[in-house]
Amino acid sequence: MLSSQNHNFAYSIDSKILFIDSNDRDISKWPNSSEFEIYCPQVYNNVQSINLLNIVLPHNIYNISDYLQNNKLLIDISGIGIKTIILEDGYYSINNLKASLEDKIKRDLFVNFTVGYNEVNRKFYFAYSNTSIINSFRLLFDLSSNKQLDFASSCVTNVNVYSQHSNWGLGYMLGFTKKTYNSQIITDNSTNLTFSYSSNPWIDSSNVSVIISDYPHTLDANENIYIDLEKYNKCDEVKPYVSYNYNNTNSGIVNSAFAKIPNANSNTNNLNLTALLDNEITSSVSYFKPPIEKIAKLKVKIRYHNNMLVNLQNANISLSLCINQNVKEFDHVLR
Repeated sequence: MLSSQNHNFAYSIDSKILFIDSNDRDISKWPNSSEFEIYCPQVYNNVQSINLLNIVLPHNIYNISDYLQNNKLLIDISGIGIKTIILEDGYYSINNLKASLEDKIKRDLFVNFTVGYNEVNRKFYFAYSNTSIINSFRLLFDLSSNKQLDFASSCVTNVNVYSQHSNWGLGYMLGFTKKTYNSQIITDNSTNLTFSYSSNPWIDSSNVSVIISDYPHTLDANENIYIDLEKYNKCDEVKPYVSYNYNNTNSGIVNSAFAKIPNANSNTNNLNLTALLDNEITSSVSYFKPPIEKIAKLKVKIRYHNNMLVNLQNANISLSLCINQNVKEFDHVLR
């Protein structure tokens, strides 16, 4: 038998790869694939770190929906009154959104309406033409008007999206601010009739009133997705949409997330998702000091920055974790 004088203890790292699939969950307890708990196939002991190796998300994550509270628009047309335009839930490109808004306004209000998009300044143009003398209209994004909009998800998520100072609804995505916009009559010599890259006018110039968004669109306002591993988060996060009128102290959340990854759907870039994930995931490691004694189960949550769960439309997600355990070994010493 070796005496304690003939050997020392040394530690090595035993790395295990754990594949997690949202289909592995107990659907009776966790009906939503954005938040679920799984029991590990074995108990991991003395866990020194957990590393996110990869994640696969569905490509059908909506950017406009009742759940996100950004699928409704209030418009007030002279002689007709205030009407609510409701878009179908889905993922919208610029052209999809432009065509859908124009079609919905035309069909719902029976008016000659055009929605244009300037590819250079990335702004949306709304135009109403009428044979009558009065053809004005308004787009209503102010607080009092917004109270007329009802979203079923506000009860489910307990989040009032309009109260956020950014990403507060469809108006924000289109480039507007929280106020009422009144249309302006444009004339034959107006620069708003044509875009710089085309000689063809985007709208008939006869008796037309127009509203142009203040800023470029942000159709991918939820461009990042956050992954939480309950109890094992190591990323700190600044609380979003906070007013600092009364103090200069940041309002942050310690150990709020495990990783942040780009949303697979994007109107804003054509970068390869795998490359983006490779760059992002290199820093998605949680280190534990002292090591976690035992890990027998894991709870996963997929959310946005405002803590709303990502609505995956019942689609599946999968991720791979590298779990590193400290293992005690004998380090023999010959004397």
